[in-house]
Amino acid sequence: MKQLILKDFKLLNYINLFTIFICFVGGYMGISTENNIKSKLVYVFTVLIISYLSSIILSQKEIKTKSDIIINSLPTTRSDVVVAKYLFSIIYVLLASILVFFSSYLLSIIIPSITPGPRTSIYNTLATVGIALLFYSIYLLIYYINIGRAQVFNQVFYIILVLSPLVIGRFSEKIASLTIFKYLLNINFNIMIYLLIIFAIIFYIISLNFSIKVYKAKEF
Repeated sequence: MKQLILKDFKLLNYINLFTIFICFVGGYMGISTENNIKSKLVYVFTVLIISYLSSIILSQKEIKTKSDIIINSLPTTRSDVVVAKYLFSIIYVLLASILVFFSSYLLSIIIPSITPGPRTSIYNTLATVGIALLFYSIYLLIYYINIGRAQVFNQVFYIILVLSPLVIGRFSEKIASLTIFKYLLNINFNIMIYLLIIFAIIFYIISLNFSIKVYKAKEF
């Protein structure tokens, strides 16, 4: 199991260093953004971008190296292969979220003169992890059903990632004036975040079990 997880880290290779760089860039952009909502969105999008990049690059390298065929020739169960992939994904998300959290605090201390925005909080980090887990729950299930469809899903997700900040930036005033948005502002966000992370974990476990069944039924 440990070797399977390390295999994914090794496949990403230099992308791991790029991930660290992106985390610090995201932390810098977050504390440099004066608007509280936009600042928090920067932290969230940083981790989501990392999740997207790591998943699409990993799938491309696995296709290129035909790792499925190699892995299935090793003395390991298919269940372990799937569990290792899910564990790797959650570890990568947690590491990225911790790095963004750490970088926002570190940079705000090192460069206090350019930190008009808020540092990321534990609740912001939990919300980010929850959203990333929902992404991986859908992506990994599609990945085990059909890797080609998973790449299409990633392309759609990429378009959403690119367009979302533009839409939010352009229509932020109109969104803020909506009744439903004002209602959401009055809700205890901490409770919503706890519910999000619980739902994401449950959904992740369900996705894992379905993926195990799908992968066991595959022929190589």
